[in-house]
Amino acid sequence: MNTILNLKRNLNNIIPPICTQPWMTFFITIDGDVTPCCNDVDCELKIGNIKEDSIYDLWHNEEINRIRKIHKKREFYKLKPCKTCDILRN
Repeated sequence: MNTILNLKRNLNNIIPPICTQPWMTFFITIDGDVTPCCNDVDCELKIGNIKEDSIYDLWHNEEINRIRKIHKKREFYKLKPCKTCDILRN
């Protein structure tokens, strides 16, 4: 039984999340708000504002790390824009 649990734990660390956007890019609205998702047109996953925060700080802040953690756990239903994402529903 322990072997199965360890295998599952190891696979979760190896298999990348379905959505890679929170680790690869972010998008800036005309107002400077930043979101990690190109489908987040209402900026519901706002991680900050480019006028107030450095790119480094936006890339490493608490909110983006929270979003990444949710994606790693595959708990997409916790994020409103992800609930309707075609990529995550397939």
